[in-house]
Amino acid sequence: MLISRSFWILSVLVLAGCATTRGVVDLSVDEPEQATSVAPDVEYRGKVYVGQITDSRVFALKPPDPSIPSLKDGQIDNVELKARAIARKRNSFGKAMGDILLPEERTVVDVVRENITLALQNSGYEVVQTPQEDAITLDADIKKFWAWFTPGFWALKIEFQSELAFATEVAGLGSGAIVEGYAHQRHQAAGTGAWLQTIGVGMDDLRANLEARLSAPP
Repeated sequence: MLISRSFWILSVLVLAGCATTRGVVDLSVDEPEQATSVAPDVEYRGKVYVGQITDSRVFALKPPDPSIPSLKDGQIDNVELKARAIARKRNSFGKAMGDILLPEERTVVDVVRENITLALQNSGYEVVQTPQEDAITLDADIKKFWAWFTPGFWALKIEFQSELAFATEVAGLGSGAIVEGYAHQRHQAAGTGAWLQTIGVGMDDLRANLEARLSAPP
């Protein structure tokens, strides 16, 4: 079940106009006032503790396709940068340029955890902050979480893809289940608003697909 209002807030912190520079943006979920609350008008389904979330995305030095994560100056061994990286800027010819990162205190794991939490709440689950005997522990692995663009003559296309693998059975979400999110939009330029709008739609799609699985009969 989806609550009517939008649940993603995309706040620009730094995103210089030059494609060669690193940009920093934040992807924040507009959570309910009580972090553990269940969405209104939803059948209560029990307690869930969101446990370990791992980021197993594979970065390449010079990937043949922009949908494969990469980092400016070939810094694919930089663990801190990889944890924050969500996109790679390119010039009008498609050449890879600067990165787009989350703020220093934020990682892709944080963003995914927030969206999983919200999807659980929307589906009738009470999310607890510590492991409990009467709570299911839900672990997940981030396989994909990346945005990229393809140049075009009249308009360029920005795409976003995410893929999560779950290791715990919760209602319609069986052990080993894969849930994906995707968005693609046409824009006149790959400016701040274009990137954030497409990523936001993709995050909405990921959460909606996860809620559909969680809301299935047990």
